[in-house]
Amino acid sequence: MMRCRCLYLLLVLSCVVFGAENDIRIWDFSQGLQGWKPGDWESYEITPEGFKGVTKYDCKLMSPDLGFDASAYDTLVVAMKTSKNGHGEVFVGSNGRPLSDDRMIQHFATASDELKLSFIPLAGGRGWEGKIDGIRFDALNPAGVEVTIAFLALVKGNSGLIADGDFEYFLDGKSLEWKLKGGAEIVTGRALKGLRSLRLNKAESMATCRLSDVSFLGKFRVRGSSRGGSLFVGIDFSGIDGNVLKSSRSLVRGRGDWGEFDFTFEAPERAFTGVLCVEPAGDWESAIDVDCLVVENTEHGMIRESLPVRPRWKASWIWEPSTLTADDCVAWFRKTITVPEKPWDVAVMQVTCDDSFALHVNGRQVASTHGIPDAWRTPLLLDLSKELRVGDNDLLIECQDKTSAQGLLAEIVLERDGKRYEWLTGSDWEASTGREGPWVASHVIGRVPCSPWLDVPYAVMGTRPGLSVEFAEAGLPKRVVAGRRLLVPLRFKGAIPDVPIGVKATLVRDGKVLSESWARNGVEVVDGFGVVNGLNLPVPSSLASGEAVVEVECVGVNQLGGILRGKVEVEARDRLQGSEFAKTKLERVNGITRLRVDGKLLEPTQLLLNRPDERQQGNAKEARAHLLGIGLSQFGFYEDGFDYTKVDEKLESFLAIDPDAYLILNFTLDTSHHRWWIEAHPEARCRHENGNDDIGAYSGNHGWLPSYGSEVWRDTFTDALRRLIRHLKTTPYAKRIVGFHPCMGISWEWFHWGSQSNECVDYSECGQADFRRWLRDKYKADEALRVAWGREDVDLTLAKVPSETRRRKSEAGMFYDIKTQRDVLDYHDYQHDVVADTIIHLGKVVKEETGGRSLCGTYYGYTMHLPESVFFCQGSGHFRLVKLLESPYIDYCVSPVSYGHRQVGGTAGTMMAPWTYNLNGKLMWNQADLRTHWYAPEGFGRPKTVQGSIACMRRELARNLAEGNAIQWYDFSIGWTMGDKRLMDEVARQKNILSTERYKVKDWPEKDYLLVVVDELAMGCWDVSNPPYELQLIYEQRKYLAESGVPWRAVLMSDLLKHKELLKHQAILFLNPFKLTSEQVDFLKKNVLCKGRMVGFMGPVGIFQETGLSTSVAE
Repeated sequence: MMRCRCLYLLLVLSCVVFGAENDIRIWDFSQGLQGWKPGDWESYEITPEGFKGVTKYDCKLMSPDLGFDASAYDTLVVAMKTSKNGHGEVFVGSNGRPLSDDRMIQHFATASDELKLSFIPLAGGRGWEGKIDGIRFDALNPAGVEVTIAFLALVKGNSGLIADGDFEYFLDGKSLEWKLKGGAEIVTGRALKGLRSLRLNKAESMATCRLSDVSFLGKFRVRGSSRGGSLFVGIDFSGIDGNVLKSSRSLVRGRGDWGEFDFTFEAPERAFTGVLCVEPAGDWESAIDVDCLVVENTEHGMIRESLPVRPRWKASWIWEPSTLTADDCVAWFRKTITVPEKPWDVAVMQVTCDDSFALHVNGRQVASTHGIPDAWRTPLLLDLSKELRVGDNDLLIECQDKTSAQGLLAEIVLERDGKRYEWLTGSDWEASTGREGPWVASHVIGRVPCSPWLDVPYAVMGTRPGLSVEFAEAGLPKRVVAGRRLLVPLRFKGAIPDVPIGVKATLVRDGKVLSESWARNGVEVVDGFGVVNGLNLPVPSSLASGEAVVEVECVGVNQLGGILRGKVEVEARDRLQGSEFAKTKLERVNGITRLRVDGKLLEPTQLLLNRPDERQQGNAKEARAHLLGIGLSQFGFYEDGFDYTKVDEKLESFLAIDPDAYLILNFTLDTSHHRWWIEAHPEARCRHENGNDDIGAYSGNHGWLPSYGSEVWRDTFTDALRRLIRHLKTTPYAKRIVGFHPCMGISWEWFHWGSQSNECVDYSECGQADFRRWLRDKYKADEALRVAWGREDVDLTLAKVPSETRRRKSEAGMFYDIKTQRDVLDYHDYQHDVVADTIIHLGKVVKEETGGRSLCGTYYGYTMHLPESVFFCQGSGHFRLVKLLESPYIDYCVSPVSYGHRQVGGTAGTMMAPWTYNLNGKLMWNQADLRTHWYAPEGFGRPKTVQGSIACMRRELARNLAEGNAIQWYDFSIGWTMGDKRLMDEVARQKNILSTERYKVKDWPEKDYLLVVVDELAMGCWDVSNPPYELQLIYEQRKYLAESGVPWRAVLMSDLLKHKELLKHQAILFLNPFKLTSEQVDFLKKNVLCKGRMVGFMGPVGIFQETGLSTSVAE
């Protein structure tokens, strides 16, 4: 019977034609494997129902040789049922390249007792271009799952967000996707296309089909065809609880023959699911036929404030498809453009690339940005009039990506005799990983302002129409009070050009720009006249009385008469009253550190916002997430002195939206916002051994960077910090400020310069001098140094940073030789000490200037994430956390979630030893640096749906509840999390749980936990260029421990020696006990290796001794 059912289904499928012979290619597994080869299945068989098997991990079905062009099919249809949910993949072999993770398209299988259709989009997926040689279908990844696959089919053309808009997938008398009520049925012989269509026979008939995804909100287009009586077509959008939030219907009037309909519906901001509904309208007229339904998400919803109107890029960001998630790669792009006869009025190109590019026109290199840090932020505008020729012109662009995002964006404009020609980067540009090919269609990432680049600077190219603007009849107000907004009334003369026109108002005094604002909707045409609505110019609250100038500029047109200017008299506002900083206090309750502010308990969930965004700030306020980390840039320190206008404006902008917000101020001392300072102080720059001061920073960038050992750098920025805090005490904002978060180094995380790019530093004079200071503190006398280093030619005034050659080579196998390389080991210790000591120094300044009222902390202590990172481990400087834990000046540390396991179904993981902070009375924030479904590129742990995003968020809740730490939500202010009300509702739900449960639940006794011990002081004793155990020592243990189901807590070795309560644990696992002192060995023998306790050690225990390598401790 099942064979008949499957055959019937497939016969139906074989008639889903739409006209072309190759619109469907199908493999019916009830008829055998038909060339497909199973791999890594526990067992499998061919049954009348199809292929049936039990999975091993990463099971697969390998296709026969295919050999068709990717454009022939755009969707893989699978009829499947599984006993569990799980992720799976489609791997693509194309253009002679083998199956690879670089050519992989993910899907998700939902458990079901019945066969369900899955539609896996292939078009636009990684690897789906050019000639398709073969595919590998991984049904789902978990082992031990029962899977049945009735068929696999490649189809051309699909129904968008509904699985079966043509009503053709029909089994055993029922539709696989549609729910039919009240006499609605799927019938044969009345279809517009294919075999089948929907028929509504009665007034009470209804057909519904669930949309596959509404994660991206926005606008949903529904189109199709009908004949017969009138009907309603619409979508019911429901929230997370299943209740309908919005029910939208549009009327299709009755007609005698087939006719098309086309409607657009907008999803509410909290929609989780959508159901397409088709039903008769009003009084019953006659039976209704419906066919060829398609639902598309034509426009995504907003997750950040919309950008004001002004001319922007028309081109799309593109990249080579197989390297979309790769780092340190090269991609080539080519385009042939056909140029008309001369003369040309304009022939220009605007281009940018993340990270850099070299442009060749007709075989000659015209421009390059290779080696320029952050070059993508400043697109090049190039005159091509001397490079182009009449007829065909070949453009070839070499693009380099070092790390993180990658993309190419370019526009070419040529004008001749009033006619405009444009060439824009898009899918019609060819891409390759090599200069000679093979060439495939470029992958389109998105249009500006897509993430992660958002709004990219753009220069208007070509002829600009003229436009005249003046102040409206009422004129510019004569007076305005500082701290308020100035309405700028404008009117335009003559016809308004049909182009985007940006209108910018700027407030200027003595040549200095005080503030600026853009008209949100640009120039609008109302009753034939050009108007600007709501152009409000902020006037800084700290501005002194006196005259200021308002300048108005129209962008995108030729502003006749030039920039419009008007004068306004500013009245200083009443003097702002200063205030005390909020009083913070940390206390331990049931072993958990909690935070009080001004005597009240504050649940420590934090949102980190780099820049203001009214939508995201409003969502945070609605979620009652009042603790905000906000980014300051210059923090009031400028080349010409100190000015806190922008600091005050930023604080005002946050507190205006949420007056109840508490703020932690984040700022960096790395001179990235103070380039003028590092340019003026070559003596403070970090240097290579050869004296070069072009040092590696974040993401492949290089430049002049401050030395951690520079006294002038430390003193200058310490003074700037003191001045900032003293200024804030004079403002009313101090009472809303609870903390200061100083940053430095690569990615603001205090990593030493060059550590991410495998560069040895710091050989500058100031770096050498500071290392000698450290040596004096350690050895006190020359003789002690000579004995330790085994050298008579060294003293505390002449000692130098060991050479790069000595630092890169361990002389005792995987360990440095303590007898011959003590200088290297000392410098390793110094690298960690100098970072920790600098952080503590800044913490002391914060405590002094705030009277001990404010928190201070930063990114530090990644002791469970970095030990096995090649070179980065030692260069991180992160392995003196014990100093911060013991310091009264440091209250908290922050680290991102482990990047390797943050996907749906992943364990995630903390970069730090999570229990050590509660143990020492400190706060720890796990930074939930997740990629939600809104993140643009594939990979990086990005879920595909809002449901997947929430699943990852709930995992973070569970993990942090178990570990006893707080969550900091972070999305780079792009809005991946904070711009989505559904995700912020989840933050609110989690805050409620944390507020009510975190401190009330009685913990298990220590004996029920496995204690995991990490020794941060062992860092530096092993070969940093070839760390041992290939991530199995510590990094992957977090995953294994999480998956084991065993309750565990991780602390430092220094914690075990200090906190006697840890000895109550009956099982202890030491992950890297390589470097044990005699005192530690005695402690372990006496207190740890006791009867009744299980103790495990990873690696050679105590092998690194003061006398050299020895197995005596282990023996």
